[in-house]
Amino acid sequence: MSKRSRLSTLLLSDGEPTFTLYDDVIESVTENPEQISALLSDNIRDRILIHITTRGDRLIHFFDLLHSRHLTTGKIAAQIVRLLLSLIPSLYELVDEATLLKLIAYALCAVRPYYPPTLGNLVTVIADCGNLMERLMSDRSCSEVIKDWARSSKSTVRDAATLEMWTRRVMEMTSSCTSDHGVAEEIQRWSALMSLKSSLLELEHMHAQQTGKSQYQSSNGDLPLLAGMTQLIKDDKKTYCARQQKPNNHLPDLKDDVVELLGVFDLPVPASCQMLRNTIERLESEETIAILCATVATFPCRLCNEAARHASSRPTEAANSATRDEDAEAARKLGLDVLGKRMGNWKVLLSKQALKSIQDLNHSGSHAPPLLHGYEPYN
Repeated sequence: MSKRSRLSTLLLSDGEPTFTLYDDVIESVTENPEQISALLSDNIRDRILIHITTRGDRLIHFFDLLHSRHLTTGKIAAQIVRLLLSLIPSLYELVDEATLLKLIAYALCAVRPYYPPTLGNLVTVIADCGNLMERLMSDRSCSEVIKDWARSSKSTVRDAATLEMWTRRVMEMTSSCTSDHGVAEEIQRWSALMSLKSSLLELEHMHAQQTGKSQYQSSNGDLPLLAGMTQLIKDDKKTYCARQQKPNNHLPDLKDDVVELLGVFDLPVPASCQMLRNTIERLESEETIAILCATVATFPCRLCNEAARHASSRPTEAANSATRDEDAEAARKLGLDVLGKRMGNWKVLLSKQALKSIQDLNHSGSHAPPLLHGYEPYN
């Protein structure tokens, strides 16, 4: 059995941790940052998750100490983000949302001085957890670190689709809020940006198809040109200079509405394929980030937070509730006829090993879940 790290000992110990223990953990982590992500290694993952549901304040205090003592390094920040990427999806189903929000906020505060490139992956993970993204952005305790995260998104959210999704969620939240966030201009610019980007991507796709078709046709009668070779003319033979075949780089004329949208962002009309690609990338990065930062700056918002909190952010809750109702009904009907007399529910004493075996069978799906109501572990 491998020796526990100081950090895992902090989370798994039964007694209340002392200040000395926290100091020892901080010192140990600064020397060996890998123990942060090792919390979710296969051999202790389940135990750590269970203990965090009741002792999450220990991990939160650990992040707070790293931040307040300015002990975070690039390696520690990368390890924290790696932990969050695995931790958040599991904890979303296990702990109350307030605890999860606090844990994420303190973890991001600890990471803040050294935002690693992997932080962009965290956007996708959070977005997949119901309304967790909206709660983080609108909550008073989290909004400041989210604003800072948005400002750093140029270097941490390099995937255009992820950045677009984040911005879209923010814009939808402010648009549906009953309070005025004062971002009418950003909402209009976002609509213009998405329309312009769609038109330019369509143009790029059409031009690529036409270029490919042209190259295919030329290959039938002139294979050397398709292969990127050179063609000699009469003067070339005299001077020994070769004329390089130039690709078709001419773009068709843009529609007036597309030219008008380019003007909204002070962008020139693309005259070549490369200019077109540069324009699309600017829309996906600089212009999107500007809209995101301006909109996130209007938070926290109490009304947005209440709307996100009351929304059905966890669809499994309804299913779990229905399952619990079915189990309760089945328990009421459960019984056994003995000598013609109806007997009610039985109270069964199970050893810890028997209970663990039943739970393992349930998790593996190889056994129908038994109705264990009012069982007592037998020691």
